[in-house]
Amino acid sequence: MSDEVVHISVRLRPFNAKEIERKMQNGIRMNGTEVTVMFPDKPEKKYTFDSCYWSHDGDVVLKNGYRISAGNGQGSGGNTYAD
Repeated sequence: MSDEVVHISVRLRPFNAKEIERKMQNGIRMNGTEVTVMFPDKPEKKYTFDSCYWSHDGDVVLKNGYRISAGNGQGSGGNTYAD
């Protein structure tokens, strides 16, 4: 047995120019270490990571340090702490 440990992190990056031009919408929600991927025609899927980082543009950081989506229909129910 090895004593090595692997730490898995995920970061939601900002939209790139092509995604902005296509008016893409964010289909990701983060709550602590849980990430929910939302699909238009399929059930959502949930994943858990060791740490999650929200770097997506278009969100608002509240005074308590939590982020919420600034747009409509972008999963604002899942607040994520701004690490």
